Amino acid sequence: FDIADKLYFEPLTNEDVESIVNLEKPDGAIVQFGGQTAIKLTEHLMKIGVPILGTKAEDVDAAEDRELFDEILEQKRVRHIESYVKEHPEALKITSGANKVIYKDKY
Repeated sequence: FDIADKLYFEPLTNEDVESIVNLEKPDGAIVQFGGQTAIKLTEHLMKIGVPILGTKAEDVDAAEDRELFDEILEQKRVRHIESYVKEHPEALKITSGANKVIYKDKY
């Protein structure tokens, strides 16, 4: 709040944010927080030509997407707990045996 010239308390829809962009003509936008809302708004902001400052949209998305994040950990050879998307056939096994923690120890 201390460094902003203006604060808007608006709904975070593509249309509302685009109206503010058209009015303010910002140099860029910071969209680090907000989960899926921020990710969806980031895509729209990029589409309408607003530069994204800070973490790239693809990197925020990669951190939110469990399967993609798991692939990144595998590529970087980072030891981690196995995770499954709930539709995965192994998910039932994991939820029924939740007291076990299994580390991938391939490295």
